[in-house]
Amino acid sequence: MAHNSEYVFDLERMVNLHGNTSRYLQYAAARIRSILRSADDELREPAGNVELLEPAERALGLKLLDFSDVLHDVAMHLEPHRLCAYLFELSQTFSIFYEQCPVLNAVPSLRSSRLVLCDQARDTLVTGLNLLGIGVPEIM
Repeated sequence: MAHNSEYVFDLERMVNLHGNTSRYLQYAAARIRSILRSADDELREPAGNVELLEPAERALGLKLLDFSDVLHDVAMHLEPHRLCAYLFELSQTFSIFYEQCPVLNAVPSLRSSRLVLCDQARDTLVTGLNLLGIGVPEIM
């Protein structure tokens, strides 16, 4: 049975840093790595409780909690596009969080908590992209 699709491959669209592309996801992970490099010493100390006070913090925390369910669905239905969609949504949710919740300039207790969210977002993006066979550069 042949697969009939009207999809037209567009190289410019595929390597664009904006929109739902692998480059956009790689850029998001590299950007988070840059934030974490700036605060490297702090991540070596336990953060204590993570406080999700702002709506953008809660949204990111909830999105991160969805990862295992998404992986389960991908495995059960053999539909890797579900993981792609999740990673794109996670990247968008992180961008909103980063715009609305200062990380490096936050007061110490919030900074620590927000760094944990950044670390988890980076780990989730890198793990998801690696599962899809997409490498993540340190910088872009």
